[in-house]
Amino acid sequence: MSNEDDRAILIAENARQREQIAELVAQNAALAAQVQELQARLAKDSHNSGKPPSSDELGRKTKRLRRRSGKKMGGQLGHRGETLRLVATPDTVIEHRPTVCAQCHTPLDGAPVLVLRERRRVQDLPRVRLAVTEHQALHVRCPACQAMAGCARCSRTASAPRSRWGRWSVGSSRAQ
Repeated sequence: MSNEDDRAILIAENARQREQIAELVAQNAALAAQVQELQARLAKDSHNSGKPPSSDELGRKTKRLRRRSGKKMGGQLGHRGETLRLVATPDTVIEHRPTVCAQCHTPLDGAPVLVLRERRRVQDLPRVRLAVTEHQALHVRCPACQAMAGCARCSRTASAPRSRWGRWSVGSSRAQ
């Protein structure tokens, strides 16, 4: 190989490398623009844009307003606690008796042996019932002139034979 051949090979290789460098520079510029766009999108959250809080990423959390007290979670030692107390006599008792043995499947219909009674109480509010007050307008015969004397009006709450909301005015929430 001569110097001329070596020179031609080096010039061709140099041109190829310049093309590669130009491609890499263009690719680098495109990637830098993409990174910048993604960083701008990541910087936006519900605090600095119109995005809803549900679209916030995991990275940013809201600041806690409560400070840690140093106590363990749950009930503290020495605290008595409150619970619903069992009443002496419940209103209704429902017995749930097994019909078949879970082990051998023998019917237990008339089995007199009761080993354990497990009690569980359900406490419900009673059903709301309408309180009905009857107003009676009495008519009396006058002993002097024998005229019928009637009550001028029963009550302003009972202005019709059947009326609703005696104590409460319709449209308001306070008693009359």
